[in-house]
Amino acid sequence: MTPKNISAIFVISFSLLIITLAPTTSVFLDNISYAQLPNSSTTPPQQPSSPTATLPKDAVTITSPKDGQQVPIGQDLQVTGTSMPNAASDCNTTVNLNRVKPNQPVVANGPGGANDYSQWSFKITPNYAPIKEGQNRITARISCDNNTLKQFAHVNVTGVAQ
Repeated sequence: MTPKNISAIFVISFSLLIITLAPTTSVFLDNISYAQLPNSSTTPPQQPSSPTATLPKDAVTITSPKDGQQVPIGQDLQVTGTSMPNAASDCNTTVNLNRVKPNQPVVANGPGGANDYSQWSFKITPNYAPIKEGQNRITARISCDNNTLKQFAHVNVTGVAQ
């Protein structure tokens, strides 16, 4: 036998061995876990984050104007709504018209005072964004925990000339 033949036999034998063992090696490899334990003297314990954390249903709503309502163009429009109180919950509520940025902060009108956003309002003025003729989309947004939790409410109003 020549060295070339020995090399060819070795390659073929090794390939057959790998093909034969491949289905069984995954059983062993699938059950291997690796972990690195923190040094407890330098690393504070971490609270596991909740990947399923969500805001409650209707965390933000628009109560006025109503969806489909006709509104005059070129005039101020008062928007009102509700949201979960956000003074102690690291949340903020904003409004925008036709996706004009930046979103505008609402004014707290809840019975609990200046930080009670359970009821809120915002006046859309032509200086911020004018109501245009035809379809206009008003969006209220509540965001909490440094924008990791968000919820939106939308109404579509129709701008009409007076």
